[in-house]
Amino acid sequence: SEIILPDGTTVFLNAGSRLVYPEYFDEKTREVFLVGEAFFEVEHDKNKPFVVQTTDIRIRVLGTRFNISAYPSDNIIETVLTEGKVRIEPNSSGFFSETTEILPGQLAAYSKIDRVTQLSQVETENYTLWKEGLIRFESTDLSRVVKRLERYYNIRFKYQDPFLGSIKISGKLELGDSRDVVFENVATAASVQI
Repeated sequence: SEIILPDGTTVFLNAGSRLVYPEYFDEKTREVFLVGEAFFEVEHDKNKPFVVQTTDIRIRVLGTRFNISAYPSDNIIETVLTEGKVRIEPNSSGFFSETTEILPGQLAAYSKIDRVTQLSQVETENYTLWKEGLIRFESTDLSRVVKRLERYYNIRFKYQDPFLGSIKISGKLELGDSRDVVFENVATAASVQI
């Protein structure tokens, strides 16, 4: 879904996601709450920071373009920046909590278990093409690809052999194709039967 917020910010919501936002933003901040995955194109306003809250972290921005994947079932919250600059803060901000700033082309992976954020350089398209109905992946575990398909199609896969989930595959899926064609492409890439 594509949503235009009261300040003109555009949000693309992925499958199985929810965004909670007010009818009007107050005078100090523009705050929204995300469960799932969304791509944000934030309208610049230096006087009102834009804040995305998830259950575990919050992301503060002024004006930028970024993707957040914060599904409750995932142990990692991924934030990928395509333009601008964002700061990530843990919600359980104790005395020693640290913030992490990320730059364009970087992925910040926050572990809900360790409460640690790791930065890496990535091809941002791999994390944002879902807006156009595409999924692209490089040397990705089959289990991660399957999880995205489960969310998109609202179905569940069962493995006859749990080790199949660790098979690394690369490719691009067009989700506009029929479900059977998508599954056939995944099966071919992983050399498995679905």
